[in-house]
Amino acid sequence: MPNYSPNYKQDPTLRTSALRQVGGFTLIELLVVMAIISLLAAALLVALTELQASSKKGRCQQQIKKIDQLIIRRWDEILHKPLPIQLSPSGPIPIPQQILRARRELLRLEMPERITDIFDAPIYCPVSATTKAFRRKANSSAGWTEKNQGAECLYLILSVMQDRDSSALDFFFPGEIGDTDKDGMLEILDGFGQPIGFLRWAPGFSYRPLIHNERDQSRYSDIQDINADGDSPDATDMGAADSRLGGNTADDPFNLFPLIVSAGRDGEFGLELGITSSFSYSQHFNDPFYSTHGTPIDDTILDNISNHQIEVNP
Repeated sequence: MPNYSPNYKQDPTLRTSALRQVGGFTLIELLVVMAIISLLAAALLVALTELQASSKKGRCQQQIKKIDQLIIRRWDEILHKPLPIQLSPSGPIPIPQQILRARRELLRLEMPERITDIFDAPIYCPVSATTKAFRRKANSSAGWTEKNQGAECLYLILSVMQDRDSSALDFFFPGEIGDTDKDGMLEILDGFGQPIGFLRWAPGFSYRPLIHNERDQSRYSDIQDINADGDSPDATDMGAADSRLGGNTADDPFNLFPLIVSAGRDGEFGLELGITSSFSYSQHFNDPFYSTHGTPIDDTILDNISNHQIEVNP
């Protein structure tokens, strides 16, 4: 619509002001706005990333707690299960020693943590129906490798367990069971999509006082007390038959608990998760204290989520 103001043509100030009103933002103003938007977007992205990580951590804790409940229940059942062996009072090994060795072997067979636990011939106990089931599932794979064998053994153990009226595996979402190393053996995956580590015996996860040295050592387990003479005698040795007892108390076997652990956000366990299957088990494969399973090796352990912490601090 034409502007019929009498001053429109005569007053250049009015024309300049009108042009400024419709001219939009300057380049500097646009750059400032874009910078502010970028900062807000970056802050929102960081917040969303942290929220997602917190959600994944919470799921890890739920998984570890549930697995701990199932595994400890199975652990107690095996500890109090009648031994499937014929004791020999006249044999070269005293009966308490026979019981001790058979009990530890039964734990190894029923709660394997590596390939050799399943396929090596037992010495004291016959091959059980559970071990036969493990072998059938392992033999159906394309070629089982050692890479994630702890997580794969954990899957095998849970696959033969019931949780009330359903399978123990029903607790996990479909995406929490996978085969990350493509060896045909399934693994339990944590909230970050990584295999959950499992060790039946992890003496190295606790600390022992150094002999002739008063330097403090780090303690990573809240439930595994090394005080064998006090509140934590070895539960597998009810007859006190272990040959290490009665000598140097620093070597006394103490009570061990299975270790179930998520590597956490960084994907690094920071733990020595056991020896390879090439190790000779001829004398030590039923000895919970022979190796330093679960020994921390670096600070990446600090973000791990394990049943040895959340059992006490839920």
